[in-house]
Amino acid sequence: MRQVGKVELFVALISMLVMAVFLAPTIWIKNLKMKSYGADWDAPYSDEQWESYFAPHNVPEKLKMLIAFERDIYNEFPGEYFASSFELRINNTKSALREYSNNHPEFTQSLFEFADSDGTGSTYAIWLYREGVELADCPVVWLGSEGGLDVVASSFSDFLRLLSFDEAAAGVGESIEPNFRDDSFSISPHAKAYRDWIKKMFSLEPVKTDSEIALPAKKKYGHLFEKWFYSYGG
Repeated sequence: MRQVGKVELFVALISMLVMAVFLAPTIWIKNLKMKSYGADWDAPYSDEQWESYFAPHNVPEKLKMLIAFERDIYNEFPGEYFASSFELRINNTKSALREYSNNHPEFTQSLFEFADSDGTGSTYAIWLYREGVELADCPVVWLGSEGGLDVVASSFSDFLRLLSFDEAAAGVGESIEPNFRDDSFSISPHAKAYRDWIKKMFSLEPVKTDSEIALPAKKKYGHLFEKWFYSYGG
C-alpha cells in the first residue's frame, strides 16, 4: 500500500478545515434556536404536555377525545392512519412562527399547531382570532410547508367532519369540481373506524366532499385570516 503523499495530506486537511468553517455557523444557529425556543417534544405526548402547550387556554374537549382515539389506534396498529397522512403533533417551539413574525407574542400565542397534515411539514392549527372565544369555536387553518395558507374549517367540530374526507391536506384550495367520497371508498386503514367514532361520540356526519366544510369556512374567515397573518410578515 503506497504512503499518502504530502500534497494529498495537505488537500485533505484543507477540506476538513473548509467543512468546519461552513458547518460551525449552522451548528451555532441550531444551538441558538434550541436555547431560545426550547426543544421540541417527541411523540407520543402526555396529557400534561398537551395542557402545557395550550396554556393558559384549555385543550378543546373534542381534541382531547381525538388524542385518545389516535392513541388507541396507534397502540394497536403502529404507523397506520385513520385519516390520510394525518398525525397529531405538538410544535412546542413554534420556531417557524417565531421566525416569520420576528417572535411577535401576539402572533405566536394566537396559533396552535396541533397536527401534521400531509407528511411534508405542513400543519393544521387552531387560530384564536379573537380573545374570549373558546378554542373549540375558532377556525382551523392550514399552514403549508412551502408558504401557503388556508382556512379549512370554521370550528373544531367541523374539522372533525373534514377529517372523515380522508385526504391529505383536505379542504385546501377551492376546486371548481369538488372531490367526492362514497361509503365504500377508503384510503386509510382505519378511516371507517374514525367515521363510526365521530358518529357515535359526537353525532357528526362524515362528509362526501371537503367543500361542504372548507368553502363556508373560507368565505367566513379566509380574508380575515390572510390580512391578519400577513400583517406580521410576508
